[in-house]
This record gives sequence, structure tokens and C-alpha cells, in this order.
Amino acid sequence: MVVRIFTSSLLASLAFTLFAATSQADPPATPEYAAFSFSDPQLPNPHAALDHTPLGFTDHQLQAFKIPPPQQAPTLAFPFIPDSQSTPGSLCSKRDRDYKQDRYAEKIPYCGRNVASSLKRDIYDDYGISANCRKEYTIDHFIPLAIGGSNRRENLWPEHKSIKALRQNLEMDVYNELRNGAISQAEALQIIVEAKLNPPVKYPRDFEFCQ
Repeated sequence: MVVRIFTSSLLASLAFTLFAATSQADPPATPEYAAFSFSDPQLPNPHAALDHTPLGFTDHQLQAFKIPPPQQAPTLAFPFIPDSQSTPGSLCSKRDRDYKQDRYAEKIPYCGRNVASSLKRDIYDDYGISANCRKEYTIDHFIPLAIGGSNRRENLWPEHKSIKALRQNLEMDVYNELRNGAISQAEALQIIVEAKLNPPVKYPRDFEFCQ
């Protein structure tokens, strides 16, 4: 009887020790991208190449992973290109109040144009554009609405009219290609991001900007 009790006690002790060791073991490694943390509605920088779509993010945050980084690293700064922190870009979502419908064969969410004057003023202020100079700029959608961009603050920036003129009909051409199914949204985004972050400016000092 004593031996049986001792054996039972020993087995119970071993089981408890094994359970405690298992409980204190390091948790299984998580994928690298699970460590990313962004506060909504601020989105990740489109300049950063991301190989994975992380889990557990809001719709708005996940949209940023669809915006490709430029193949050529930007060499210019504002006012030639948008500030990467203030204007990382964002895509329209069905949760946006401006959402109208899905478009094209890809069923891309489309938001109608709706940017309040107060928001425009805030963006000019954020970029340091004085009231006297604002007539030389236009509030531009970094990701155009026609290819799935949003009206949210992180997709808007004050673009100087002389810089916008360098693209001429680019956005319309890309829209037509996307609408006709000649390119995908991913390809359209790549073209737009590349063009806006690397405008064809050979001699920056030749430009004069009122700020």
C-alpha cells in the first residue's frame, strides 16, 4: 500500500512538473509581418516594400499593402513629390462614406469626389503653404479616384500646378487602360506611384515655388 501511494505521488509530481515546463516555454514564433503595428487611420508608407499581407488589421490599413513601392527610389522632396509621412496614399473601401459602387472587371471600390474646403485648408497648413500661394497649387489625390483612391487625408496633398502639368494626360490614359481591362489595378497603381514619386525633373533649381 505504501509503495502504491508513493508511486502515485511520484507520477502526479512528474505530471505537474511537465505541465509547468510546457506552460513556461516560449510561444511559437510568429511570422515577421505580425510585428507591424500602425494606428488607424494612418497607413504604412508606400515607399516600404512589404512581402506579406499582415493579419488582424483594419480595412483601411490593409489597403496600404496594395499600394506598391516605387521601383526607383525618389530623389526629390516636396513640392516636387508628396511627403511620404503626410501622404502615404490610401484606397477606397466599401466602408467609406463616399463609396459609390464597384467598378471594372476587378470589382474595384470607387469613391465619388468629396473633399471638404476645411480639409483642403488643413492640408495646405500641414504642408506649410501660405494663403497667398495656394492659388498656384491644387489638392491632388495621390491615388486617383478613378483607379480606386480615397478622399481621406492620407491620400491628399497640395500639388504645384507646374508639376501636375508634367504628367499631362497620364491619369486619364491609365484610367482608360484599367477600364478597358488592358491593365490590372496593381499595374495602374504601380504606374501612378512611379510617375508621382519620380517626376521628369532634370534641373530642380529651374523651378520656383511660392510657399
